[in-house]
Amino acid sequence: MRRTDAAGLLAALGVLVLWLGLSDRILRYLRPTMRTWLVVTGVLLVVLAVAVGVSAWRDHRAGRRQPHRSGLVGWLIVLPVLVALCVDARALGAYTIRLGSTYTKVSDGDFDLESHLRSHSFTGQAAELQLHQFLSAASGSPDERRLLADTPVRLTGFVVNDDDTGSDNTGAGSGPGSGPGNSGTAGRGFDLARLMIGCCAGDAVGLVVHVADYRGEPLADDAWVEVTGTFRSDAEDTGPAGRAAPVLELASLRTVDQPSEPYEYPY
Repeated sequence: MRRTDAAGLLAALGVLVLWLGLSDRILRYLRPTMRTWLVVTGVLLVVLAVAVGVSAWRDHRAGRRQPHRSGLVGWLIVLPVLVALCVDARALGAYTIRLGSTYTKVSDGDFDLESHLRSHSFTGQAAELQLHQFLSAASGSPDERRLLADTPVRLTGFVVNDDDTGSDNTGAGSGPGSGPGNSGTAGRGFDLARLMIGCCAGDAVGLVVHVADYRGEPLADDAWVEVTGTFRSDAEDTGPAGRAAPVLELASLRTVDQPSEPYEYPY
């Protein structure tokens, strides 16, 4: 490959890396703390592209011929750039939960459930928990489990339906913003899930909570919802990955947009 071509490809890769690092697209692949390193990598690639281009221009001005023949094979490197620009890749979701490993018991030694519920309950609203915090308390001490069972909490995640039922997890009923007390046939519920990553999407593991007694219109896989309810300490349910998951007794549900940070992080 000619050095002028190499400079163009380095510049294209650098711009792509900078675009990913400076936009929210990075959150589909990496945790936010990796943003700085991605931006630095993009800047270095652009600087290297400029250096190679200047060197090739000087050689051309001096009449020195480049020792490499021009070829098209090297331009195949541009294919990943085109794919990244043209394909709007989604964050991992229900398909990954079914195929991958899941955590239904998470240990978070730094998490204090009682103080969190006390400080995050405003004007009588249910305190919001991340799924790994809920799972940590659900598998924690008897006092934590009792407190979680007595206190309404809010969880946000995406829907995962059982393979044998698809998205038909309920009978006819009221709309998706309804609670379980509305008219309709009691359904089998659904699994609420998030993925937790330590570094990147490649090491993602699933977090699953079963939502019981949902009475509303069927929810599609990967639909993002916010649910409010209480932990049912005397029950477990087998989730889509074939593992027992803690049960949340549903009080209310509403559909929401996918958050800008779709994954949870262990620290």
